Amino acid sequence: WVLDSTVSSISHGANLKVPGITRVHSDIQVGELISIMTEKGELIAFGKAKMISRQMQKEERGIAVVLERVFMERGVYPKIDNV
Repeated sequence: WVLDSTVSSISHGANLKVPGITRVHSDIQVGELISIMTEKGELIAFGKAKMISRQMQKEERGIAVVLERVFMERGVYPKIDNV
């Protein structure tokens, strides 16, 4: 599951980075195909894990998931600019 502020980037094809993750399943393995979801339970994309679940929770940076397929249309969640 990811932050609402991360959804727009993913729907535009950006890989999932660790800071955008809010929670994960406890048994994710490297190379495993996983779903990326909003906090509301909406499917955003599928991708291959580049870290195990423990790393996704512990690390402060890095690419956690490389996208394979995006399902959510662009603009469903507006882009949030950093201030």
